[in-house]
Amino acid sequence: MSAVLLGLPAHAQDHSPEAVAAAILTGFTRADATMILPHLNAYNAESMSPEVFEEHPFETIFDAPRAHAAMAWDGMILPARFDYLNTAFVPFAIETETGFASLTSGEPGRLIVVFLDLDSPEDTTWGWEDFGYMDRERYLGFLEERQ
Repeated sequence: MSAVLLGLPAHAQDHSPEAVAAAILTGFTRADATMILPHLNAYNAESMSPEVFEEHPFETIFDAPRAHAAMAWDGMILPARFDYLNTAFVPFAIETETGFASLTSGEPGRLIVVFLDLDSPEDTTWGWEDFGYMDRERYLGFLEERQ
């Protein structure tokens, strides 16, 4: 796996979506918002202004159910797949009937995915959009390379 990115935006020419997803997930496993903030997309970064921070501290993201899967991440991810807008989808866990499981578990269920978009004025920087759920068939139907 690529080295974990710390504190810098991840330019798409230099860093793969898998490396960016790994950096974000590492921030979650350590419950360290400072490792995640540099990788937010423009919309999420704007919503993390000091005024918003005072009302809703960023650390509250660690309380969300999908965040619990990220916090328990075991280091395994699948290759990124891309939609026609070049959103990258990087699976890192499986949603199960009782919560979540590692990709290596063989459990049935939807994939839990890091969504990254190219979100800068020149669309050159990978930005974390969210975590989401995705059927395996849908993931496999996306493109293996960016357009």
